[in-house]
Amino acid sequence: MKTIVAARALPAGRLLSIAVCGLAILAGGSAARAFPVASQATGNFPSYDGSNYVLGLEDHSVTPPAIRARLLDGTGATAGPLIDLGGRGIAVNTAFDGERHLVVWEDALTGGDLSGWSVRGRFLTMQGATSGPELVITPGQSMADGAHYLAYGGGVYLVAYTRFIDSGQPDPNHSGNRCVAARLVARDGTVGPDLRLSAGAGAQPSVAFDGERFLVAWCEDVGDSEVRGCFVAPDGTVGAEFGINASPAPSDNPIAIAFDEKHHLVAWSDETSGYETMTWDVFAQRVDTEGRLVGPVITVANEAAPEIVTSVSFDGRHFLAAWVRLESETESDVLARFIDRAGVAVVPAFAVDATPGPHFGGVAFAMGAHLALVTNGQIGEGGFTAVNGVSGSFIAPIGARPREDWAATAFGAQAGDPLWRGRRRIRTGTACPTCSNTRSAVIRSRPRPARRLRPGWRRAGSGSCFAGRRARSCSTKCRRAMIC
Repeated sequence: MKTIVAARALPAGRLLSIAVCGLAILAGGSAARAFPVASQATGNFPSYDGSNYVLGLEDHSVTPPAIRARLLDGTGATAGPLIDLGGRGIAVNTAFDGERHLVVWEDALTGGDLSGWSVRGRFLTMQGATSGPELVITPGQSMADGAHYLAYGGGVYLVAYTRFIDSGQPDPNHSGNRCVAARLVARDGTVGPDLRLSAGAGAQPSVAFDGERFLVAWCEDVGDSEVRGCFVAPDGTVGAEFGINASPAPSDNPIAIAFDEKHHLVAWSDETSGYETMTWDVFAQRVDTEGRLVGPVITVANEAAPEIVTSVSFDGRHFLAAWVRLESETESDVLARFIDRAGVAVVPAFAVDATPGPHFGGVAFAMGAHLALVTNGQIGEGGFTAVNGVSGSFIAPIGARPREDWAATAFGAQAGDPLWRGRRRIRTGTACPTCSNTRSAVIRSRPRPARRLRPGWRRAGSGSCFAGRRARSCSTKCRRAMIC
């Protein structure tokens, strides 16, 4: 395995310095309006509860890194001090269930050898207090080596990970002896049994929920070239494994997934000219909820410099794919581009961060904006080192008029854009943290006098998921989260 950007140990001779700092996008793609999140820390994938984002962090001010979290309000301002979760490790992910956030990481305290690798977690309240004891999600010999390996839906969390097939081998951590597995975690913290997902070898899984099932996608771990996946139901039923892309080019870097109400967009990186050529480009494939491939392979990024995908988010109309362009061991940029539901890249790629030095980062979507988070540091054997800190910015969707605290993009709203209804409402999309459906919603950009709405419409924050223009009742937990 010759992964470039995952936090797992990297083979000698293929180490790249990677760092991240967050920036907003102004018209024309210039950078501005970055806000600090935490110093000497890394973090990429936040969850959102309607009031605050929760970002899980690796705090590199101590060794091994301490697992902490930070609350950010809707403008990106920090809400309170860093939260100590009591763990040590790497590869932090978060998700929200309507009442609490679950923060999950790969543990670094249960042993220095391979037997000590395990996946741990802990709940946080919406106010940022730890809730309950630390959860042992996997007992050992397992790795959180995927990019976005945690998701919530259907009343449960799914944690996807890589574990050894035969742990009794003298050196079990090798290509061909790793498989992809998952465990379901109930909202009360009960951890389910190990579910093996890949029939053969596999590694670096990512996961997304489509309203009914989780899609888990990974890279096959013998030839390192095939992207595969399967669906997992909230009751633990594992569907048949299927192929997503079988090009001969090496694909052994993390996968990214997002769902648009009908199709998943699965993104990966291919070393197009073959092993050790460093000709990494980014591709994607639409997959329906039955595992059928929809349309051709999408070329997301294919510049001369190596490009590694980090994340994909969906804003109700467009996907936003983000990747790292590796100029050298000391210079890399974070870029992104919008892709419509038909798989068409509708605007050119733009820089999320192009300041001097190495950068790495990803995007997530909630309440009308993409949040870009990036870390400043180096990555090498065992994960991030020499970390300076993480910061972030908001990116407005295509056609959405930015709030005052967002930077504008070159793709702002135009007169007559169908996203606008009147002057003070934006019709957009977001995922309800409880039912996990992504529906159109009405969000007012500033206070307005009360007025009668059309039949079937409800005001923002009323607790409705929207299917088209017809309100669909949602639970009290959704209303409390104020997502719908």
